[in-house]
Amino acid sequence: MTVVLNADCLKLALKWLLDQVDWLSVRLREDCAWSPSLLAAAALMWAWGDETTPGGRFVSARRLVVHLFVPATPLAGSDQSFVNLLRRGTVELMDCLKRGLRERMQHHLARDWSVLDLVMFAVDGSRCELARTVSNERACSATRPSKKSHTRTGRKSKRKIKPGSTHFQQAALRHLC
Repeated sequence: MTVVLNADCLKLALKWLLDQVDWLSVRLREDCAWSPSLLAAAALMWAWGDETTPGGRFVSARRLVVHLFVPATPLAGSDQSFVNLLRRGTVELMDCLKRGLRERMQHHLARDWSVLDLVMFAVDGSRCELARTVSNERACSATRPSKKSHTRTGRKSKRKIKPGSTHFQQAALRHLC
């Protein structure tokens, strides 16, 4: 029987996501203990954290990163410096991360990357082969209730008509006739 710890699974997932990313465009100060990949991992843990304060989330994220990756130099312990690093480098970090993830998806999902020569980035469940004719739409589309002024019970709603309005005058004439 094999025992797998959650920390091991988290480390594998983060390594899969971050290891093959080209971080060269991310510029950090020379004396910064954070590497771009550790900063990205901590930022993900910080964003996913359920602590109520940013400082509490930083402490948890830093503790996780130190536990998972055992950095060679001690990481800065200030949440303010962490936030400042993120503020200055978020665009570069995100660009590298998006590019790396896109390359991973193209490599691992090469067979399914494009459909009908189009890159599928969102799918709504409709079939590409179905021609959009009126008869097909009638047969295959979900019918939607009309947006008339009906309540949930199916009765017409009674809206208030302001005296002096055209609707008020028309309703008064219908009532008299």
